[in-house]
Amino acid sequence: MKGFSNRDNNKLYAVRLAHHLLSIESNFGYYTSSTYFGEQGDILTMGFSFQNQIGGTGSVTESGDFYSYTFDILSEIAMSDVEL
Repeated sequence: MKGFSNRDNNKLYAVRLAHHLLSIESNFGYYTSSTYFGEQGDILTMGFSFQNQIGGTGSVTESGDFYSYTFDILSEIAMSDVEL
């Protein structure tokens, strides 16, 4: 809602770092795919993201700064063709 937080129109800054321990994911948009169904081989990726916005939270009378961080892991092991 306009005017309740971020009254100064401060920008939100976000960064994400990923470290691939096995095969490298070919999809640069990490958020668009939650599985490769084994087509990328064995994958083990650890990611860390951080967001910050000065004055990005709060109420009409009292604003505050917004900080957020996440840690995620994607693991996928390709299996041979086996009928289940």
